[in-house]
Amino acid sequence: FFQLILFIILLYVFFYAPGRYLLKLAKFSYLQSVTTLLSFGLGIAVFLFTSYLFAWVKLDFMAFILAGILTVLDRGQSFLELTSQAKKLRAYKFEVFLLVIGIIGMCFLTWRSGVEMGGQFYFYGVNAVDSLYHLALIGNLTHSFPPEHFGLSGIPLRGYHFFYDFLIALFAKYFHFQIVDLYLRFFPLFISFLFGFSFLALSHYFKWKRNITGGIIFVIFFMSNFEFLNYFVHSELLVHIPEGLTQILDPSVPFSITLFLCGYILLSTKNKTFVQILITALIIGILPMIKVYTGLLFFAGLGVVLLWKIFKKDYKKQLLLTLVAGMIAAVVYLPVNFGAGNFIFAPFLYWRHLMEGSQLFQNLHF
Repeated sequence: FFQLILFIILLYVFFYAPGRYLLKLAKFSYLQSVTTLLSFGLGIAVFLFTSYLFAWVKLDFMAFILAGILTVLDRGQSFLELTSQAKKLRAYKFEVFLLVIGIIGMCFLTWRSGVEMGGQFYFYGVNAVDSLYHLALIGNLTHSFPPEHFGLSGIPLRGYHFFYDFLIALFAKYFHFQIVDLYLRFFPLFISFLFGFSFLALSHYFKWKRNITGGIIFVIFFMSNFEFLNYFVHSELLVHIPEGLTQILDPSVPFSITLFLCGYILLSTKNKTFVQILITALIIGILPMIKVYTGLLFFAGLGVVLLWKIFKKDYKKQLLLTLVAGMIAAVVYLPVNFGAGNFIFAPFLYWRHLMEGSQLFQNLHF
């Protein structure tokens, strides 16, 4: 319990307060819920980018020092705003209720794994596969950068977006948390909160009605496929977990979606100053190292917006933002992934896996 409290304090000190202070310096102005989301998003982006750069010269602890300096400069103002935001959320009881249920549902899928009983570690479901890979990668990142292949000593690990694992490794390295606690418990709690809250903030940004907001939060957590039809096809009732909740089993997905929405909100801000362009580009630029597919999707959209701006003959700021974001993406992605291989275009792979692994489609012939 005390470790969880310490973890929450560290999130404020190294992510929220620095992000909020930088938003003030850049003179961004939004509704409080949107500001809260962007403060976390910007704080995480700055922390990851600076720690990545310092890690090349074995000085990754400097990222904590820089974030701490920004928190001191903030002088506690962000904490007062955060408590004020918590009070305002009382007016959104139904939306907050759905958010809490969604967070509990996500954490339930990971929280029980990595527990020692009778001298053995127990992992449930897919945690017994993916989690072992990530725990090994995080452990490697605590003492080696760039990461080495944890099954082949001295062989560099290439072709992987490891910023989420890198973030956990830094907390484990300098604050001596257990890696299993960070990966399977503390960070899933934080990421599931950010994931749900990002859609709440997005609805406030667009000033959607409360029933739409509640519907969106319900869908992102509890959306599902048609697996439940298995009961009617095969007369079998299987335990089915909504796909929205299972996203936490690959935490880089909800994590990248959160930063995607942060980048989208900042991108849609009109009349951006040079500093605001740099901040927006930073959040967009680190996306490929959190989830490369999310990054590719955002850059594809960025290219479409740039073409539209060129057509409208109002492209200078958009061109600058695209170039800076591209340079940041190149700086964080290419040094550790160049020459690793090629991308595979398989747009229907998800549906193929669904049909191959689903009980619903067994014994059906087409």
